[in-house]
Amino acid sequence: MEHHPENEDFEKLSRLLALKRREAPPPRFFDELSGRVMRGIEKEPAAGWESWLDRLLSVSWFQPVAAGAMAVLVGGLVILAVTQPGSSDPAGQAMFPTQDAPTASTNLSAPSSLTPLPLR
Repeated sequence: MEHHPENEDFEKLSRLLALKRREAPPPRFFDELSGRVMRGIEKEPAAGWESWLDRLLSVSWFQPVAAGAMAVLVGGLVILAVTQPGSSDPAGQAMFPTQDAPTASTNLSAPSSLTPLPLR
């Protein structure tokens, strides 16, 4: 008969589970569980950057200043995009072609290397 350590571990685990099946929590355990969890959450200190951010956001002047800074940033990006020289079209074609600008639809003839096949 071979002796396997996995079988011993399984037997120990099954005995432990059989004992745990008969165990019951102390009285009022489930009644007081939510209160203990909430006290633990409230007692838990915030991380360093979270507490710093909470203090910064609680200052009355910070939110209007942050909103103004965001507006200036977005406005600057819009102005930069409008005044940026160059074309936004990667092919270099104008978005609204004029009479002088050639368009893709002006040359509709097929290349000479492509000839139609004769019908049978």
